[in-house]
Amino acid sequence: VPILCLDVRPTISRFQAWPEIQAMNRALNAVCDTDRNAHFVATSPEHLDDNGRPKEALLRDDKLHLSRAGYELWTKQIKSALDDVLK
Repeated sequence: VPILCLDVRPTISRFQAWPEIQAMNRALNAVCDTDRNAHFVATSPEHLDDNGRPKEALLRDDKLHLSRAGYELWTKQIKSALDDVLK
């Protein structure tokens, strides 16, 4: 059974931990590389602006949870990954 492992996305409220989160995402990606049924989905790059900071429009007022636009992007990313895996 295919398993999609989503990375942890950047948020403004937790951006001080972004280096540690990136390290965890790399470790999760490495684990996925050891199992043909595990597929790492890197959503973070599209959630960052040109300066490498979280895109504020993708987050709610709490700067943590996704806004409607954030969920629309995330849904598109996950659907694309599912389409690739289930071909």
